[in-house]
Amino acid sequence: MMTIGKEKIDNVYHSDIELSGGDPMMFKKDNYNYFIIHIKDYDPAVDGDYNDAVVNTNNVLYETYRQTFKNAKIDTVTSSEKIDGVTFDRYSIKIEIPPKTNMKILSYSTYKEGKDIAVSVAYSNDEIGEEILKALRSAKFSE
Repeated sequence: MMTIGKEKIDNVYHSDIELSGGDPMMFKKDNYNYFIIHIKDYDPAVDGDYNDAVVNTNNVLYETYRQTFKNAKIDTVTSSEKIDGVTFDRYSIKIEIPPKTNMKILSYSTYKEGKDIAVSVAYSNDEIGEEILKALRSAKFSE
């Protein structure tokens, strides 16, 4: 799944992005309903402003989906959400792909104690999506 996403981004941007900082953990129901968490070191002095990095990542995601699903309607919303007392930036993407496929992708990002914590939830089945979100919202991120 991660390889497919990397290939899509590489094709859109004619690049070879590097996925670094440790292996993401993926929990997958099927190809359309899954949860990924990736925690890696982040040093603003080396890696740049964290908020700028989040915005850039969100832009890459949007553009990749836009170019991959050319006939789709794509809506995005940026907000924040607290989980276990930790504030996450939340980037929501809703994709309607004709004739009847709907996907929702929620990306959560936060910087905590030198770590970039990134969580992605993708689902096409709302019931499964709610189960995944319920599990995420019950996670412990504070000490």
